[in-house]
Amino acid sequence: MFKKVGRDIKDIQAENFINSTSDKEINDTTKEKVIRIVFKIPKEVRKNIRKMIKGTVYLKKYYPLILKNDLTYFSDEDIINIYMTAKLQNISMRDYVRIKLKLTKPQEVQFVIYPAERDLVIEQIELDKIDKDIITQKARNLNTPVTHYGCIKMTAYCELTPALLFSQLELELLKEEAKKNNLSLKEYLSKKINEEL
Repeated sequence: MFKKVGRDIKDIQAENFINSTSDKEINDTTKEKVIRIVFKIPKEVRKNIRKMIKGTVYLKKYYPLILKNDLTYFSDEDIINIYMTAKLQNISMRDYVRIKLKLTKPQEVQFVIYPAERDLVIEQIELDKIDKDIITQKARNLNTPVTHYGCIKMTAYCELTPALLFSQLELELLKEEAKKNNLSLKEYLSKKINEEL
């Protein structure tokens, strides 16, 4: 993902998700049509996801679950905004969110180098038409190609996993703030992240 010191996510458990997805149709006379989609992913992100799901499910079966489901506390729209802004500032998505929530001071974060297009790994996954349509529609709603959507969603999955993003105390305090504002935590985080500093 990025060249950076510290922050190991090997202890973070993978979140529970639900099924499969992709972009090229292949005819099979005995089975339903199998569809493939292709996306790009930073090498470090791929390695981290592999660590997170080790011993539970095959990587290529897990990718579609990440792509077709929302993250726990962030919508796809928020993820795109976080990624684009963090990349412009040369900071991680995690650090950007924590700065916006005033959990980290800007001078405390480390600068990161986002991988160039040529350094991304191309992944191809197989899925059924329903899952392919879900993922394709998500990318279309964000006006971004599936290859780009995949890269951002996978990066966000690693960086914005609740156990990595917040301490238990921080999470409880954020939930209290959300409740005071009559918002769900997801709505509250979206509101804070999209506020001007």
